[in-house]
Amino acid sequence: MGTEGAFRVPMIMRWPGKVKPNQVINGVMSGLDLFPTFVAAAGNPNIKDELLKGKKLGGKTYKVHLDGYDQTDMLTKGGKSARNELWYFTQSALAAVRLGDIKFQLLTMPKGWLGPQVQPGWPMMTNLRLDPFERLGFAPGESWMSFEHYYGREFWRFVFMQEEVAKLAETAIEYPPMQPGASFNLDAVKKQIAAAQAAHAQ
Repeated sequence: MGTEGAFRVPMIMRWPGKVKPNQVINGVMSGLDLFPTFVAAAGNPNIKDELLKGKKLGGKTYKVHLDGYDQTDMLTKGGKSARNELWYFTQSALAAVRLGDIKFQLLTMPKGWLGPQVQPGWPMMTNLRLDPFERLGFAPGESWMSFEHYYGREFWRFVFMQEEVAKLAETAIEYPPMQPGASFNLDAVKKQIAAAQAAHAQ
């Protein structure tokens, strides 16, 4: 699910002499940011660029597009988050995109984890600072005037969302995903069996 409740978690950090105690940092950060942040703290702030070109670690060379940011400035100096965009993937499907405070929902699962994925006619847009629980109604009879007025004022934002998704798609050409998401339907099982049979026949 691409909802905030499925992705957002609190984080507690203790780093004496670096992270000021008893503070709340409300900038956007992803778990993907932890690796480049910790590596920068250990003395290498260039790990992301090095991995793009190919870097040998532990006897193996990795050439990958690391979707993380070094958040040292935000955590230790009170700076802004290095991250403006956040991608919400459900297995291999892009379910939502966040740009700044605005979130675009591309897939929904109105019946929960066990229900089907539903693609709305157009992305549902939410200002997470104003509506962090994503409660603005989009169905017929649910807050229609709020929905209508909000989209009327904010529709221009879809252009920026499309541009960011296009940039993400371009990275997948040179750096394709390393593995697909898990699938639990019969078609996926049949494909696995067919692939195993073809390999065995060789």
